[in-house]
Amino acid sequence: MLSDYNLHLRTLMLNGEWHPDCNRCQSEEALTKTSKRTQSNNSFKQKAINAGYTFELNSVNAPLFLDIRPSNKCNLKCKMCNSTSSSLIGIEEQQKDPLITLEHTAIEEIKRNITCNTTELYILGGETTVMDEVLDLIEYVDKNNYTENLHFRTNINGTVLPDVFLSAITKFKMTSIAVSIDGYDEVNNYIRYPSKWSKIEQNLSTLYQLALENISINLRVCVTVQSLNILSLDKFLSWLEQFTPGIKVELLLLTEPKEFSIYMLPFAVRERIHQSLNRDYNLQLYRFKHILAALLKDNVDYSQYKNSFWTKSNRQDNYRGVSLEQTLPEVYKILKS
Repeated sequence: MLSDYNLHLRTLMLNGEWHPDCNRCQSEEALTKTSKRTQSNNSFKQKAINAGYTFELNSVNAPLFLDIRPSNKCNLKCKMCNSTSSSLIGIEEQQKDPLITLEHTAIEEIKRNITCNTTELYILGGETTVMDEVLDLIEYVDKNNYTENLHFRTNINGTVLPDVFLSAITKFKMTSIAVSIDGYDEVNNYIRYPSKWSKIEQNLSTLYQLALENISINLRVCVTVQSLNILSLDKFLSWLEQFTPGIKVELLLLTEPKEFSIYMLPFAVRERIHQSLNRDYNLQLYRFKHILAALLKDNVDYSQYKNSFWTKSNRQDNYRGVSLEQTLPEVYKILKS
């Protein structure tokens, strides 16, 4: 069940050592003391114990959780993303083979590994709702009556909601959906190009109503907090209060690429942002205190990345026919200063 790579990775983890591929969590924990790693450890440890698993290297006999990344196929090319997670960025960068996808035999092997004992299915992309492999897998799970035992988890960008997806998410034992939205209206349209705000609003409303009607659906909005949206974060959270009151909102501090970090902004600006955000919202905010604390770190300065920011951002904008100066003039002025 375990490749040499996974055995080595687990050995390092059990010894409390960092693997080079884990640099994102390592960076996040250095800044906020929490990361995807710490969250997963807290989430899965008790579940594994309940299922009778031990933490010996060769104790895994069959998958309990399936974490699947079938493809990098995506219909967006977010400013801070890369070609590993978005095929459109690969096309924009004129890569020879921009689409990365699992072979059909691998998908069939995944299907064979889903049994009545499988408790969790986590699928990421790319964008899961535009991948034929994902929709086929969801349909397979539904038709074979595995949904009643499964916790289905996925992240989506909110631009597309296929019928097969909407039909299945109400049938799982539990469904956790994170909708990635990085700001209100034109802020999101610019960062998560070429999304359309009217469609985001429509689909978020649909999912919000489904979550209200189905206790098994756990819905949250996921915000990647960065230099391009931190100035208008209060406006976005205020909109969510009115449009989807009480919704869960997870705020993820961007650590890579550093060119888009909040630490590109001067400390005085971050202090002002902290003052505007430091209030109560009618939302279930996760990692909000970490964002507030990060804003007040006066010993972190990424101004050395300014040239690389403008090189990358201008190249993106010229290709896409958009303008940071016209779309986000306040952000543009601060970053140019």
